[in-house]
Amino acid sequence: MKNFTILAVCLLGNCALLAAHPIKFETQLLAVDANEGVAVADYDKDGKLDVSAGRNWYRNPGKSGAWVPRPLRIIEDKGGYAHSNGEHAYDVDGDGWVDVVSNSFWLPEVNWYRNPGEKGLKWGRLWEQNLLIDTQQKTNELCQFLDIDGDGKREWIANQWNKKAPTIVWYQDEKGKFKGHTIGPQSGHGIGFGDLNNDGRSDIVIGTGWYERPKGNPYAGPWKYHPNWTKSLSCPVLIRDVNGDGKNDLIWGNGHDYGVFAWVSKGFD
Repeated sequence: MKNFTILAVCLLGNCALLAAHPIKFETQLLAVDANEGVAVADYDKDGKLDVSAGRNWYRNPGKSGAWVPRPLRIIEDKGGYAHSNGEHAYDVDGDGWVDVVSNSFWLPEVNWYRNPGEKGLKWGRLWEQNLLIDTQQKTNELCQFLDIDGDGKREWIANQWNKKAPTIVWYQDEKGKFKGHTIGPQSGHGIGFGDLNNDGRSDIVIGTGWYERPKGNPYAGPWKYHPNWTKSLSCPVLIRDVNGDGKNDLIWGNGHDYGVFAWVSKGFD
């Protein structure tokens, strides 16, 4: 099993290191709503990074002008939450225009929204909704769309706050179609990706432990599960070598609570 030493990290508002930091930021208010997804990409191909966030996208005005909301999609609300808990910029259909991929806390469908192109963006058209994946999972905490297995293609994984829900990775086959592979039967609040045991392969951390990626084809069978903890971890959990000893450590926040912690690795038994 993995052994860790716990290091609590306290971030204080009057910390001298923070006060002396040379980088300053200016806040630009874009919207006030319940959306929990945002992505950054050059949606209109003008060479500047734009922002998409839920119902709207915001064209980068450059050094002058306002970030005016432009319509993207229609989103319903439920109990103070919007049906949007993850947003990813990705050219799904390969037409050269960056699309948006997103889903919801309670809905199993992962949809992608087709960028309408130059004229459609100019005229303010809604982006066409298309089904990308039907995950059949309805307790989605955080949705990630990233290259987990290192094949150069993105995979979809939705962290489940329900501990009894399976951890499933949706990967692309040779034709670009998404297929689901069950990593294991456990899940839990919080998720992270990285080489936890320093074997050169990327593992998956969840709220109730971690899954060890096997040698060879990562989708040939279930991954070995290590139930090393039960925590309400943050989304995401970071896997980094914080003390420079060559062993990767865990940096996590206390989900829906206070505290930032580092679990410093003591090695693998």
